[in-house]
Amino acid sequence: MPLLDVLVSNVVSCGDDYVDSSLAAEESSKAAAQLPKDLNDALTNEKCQLPQLSKEVAEDEAEVILHTKSKGDVRIKFFPKLAL
Repeated sequence: MPLLDVLVSNVVSCGDDYVDSSLAAEESSKAAAQLPKDLNDALTNEKCQLPQLSKEVAEDEAEVILHTKSKGDVRIKFFPKLAL
C-alpha cells in the first residue's frame, strides 16, 4: 500500500474517532442538562410512586432489619416481585 494511501486512511480514521467522540460528548451534555429537570419532575409529581421511600411495608414487599453497633438499626426494603 503506498504511503499516501496509508496517511489518508489514518486521517480518515482519526476524523471518524473525533466525530464519534464529539457526538458522544454532545449526547452526554444533553443528558446531564436533562437530569435536573427529570429529578424535579419526579419529586414534584403527585402521581409518582416511590415505594422504596415509604416507611410502610406492603404485602408484595419484604423488610430486613440490619442491626449495627454504632449506627443503630437500618431497615432495608426488598421488592421480590421486581427482582424476577
